Amino acid sequence: MVLGAVAPVPHRARAAERTLIGHVLDERLAMSAAQAALEGATPLAMNAYKLPLIETLVRRALLQAHSEEPR
Repeated sequence: MVLGAVAPVPHRARAAERTLIGHVLDERLAMSAAQAALEGATPLAMNAYKLPLIETLVRRALLQAHSEEPR
């Protein structure tokens, strides 16, 4: 999982990847992965508001991608 526009270079969210591996995605797992995606984030004074936005966007993207998978 790579997050763009959150750092000077694309950020690979390895902790979020580890959270997802080997599990069936559901709302709870999506939330855990979204929180893990922020691991190590150190916002600047004027952009700390982005953390909850990123968390929400990651969770929504995971759930949307999962709902669009062929079954």
